[in-house]
Amino acid sequence: MDSTQKNKILNQFVARRLIQYRIHNGMSQERLAKHLGVTPERIRRVESGAQHLEAISLYEACEVFGTSLAAFFKCYRGFEEQYQSRAGASPASAARG
Repeated sequence: MDSTQKNKILNQFVARRLIQYRIHNGMSQERLAKHLGVTPERIRRVESGAQHLEAISLYEACEVFGTSLAAFFKCYRGFEEQYQSRAGASPASAARG
């Protein structure tokens, strides 16, 4: 897998986890944006996968959510493997499976 593909997977993971943590904490996109010093549009674009979140903003988001970066990324390997298995299944192999 090349670095472009790895970045795509990582950005999708961060987007999903950001949504999960934000909703779990009962936080709107607007409120999270205010905590991070960005616009609500920026949060929407990150959550949709159109933009990535800088490392400092991700660190600050974890502080807002009361979690660590390690906890935020806890299930990344499983997500990556699941993504690769879905992407690697060709129509022919899916038909055989």
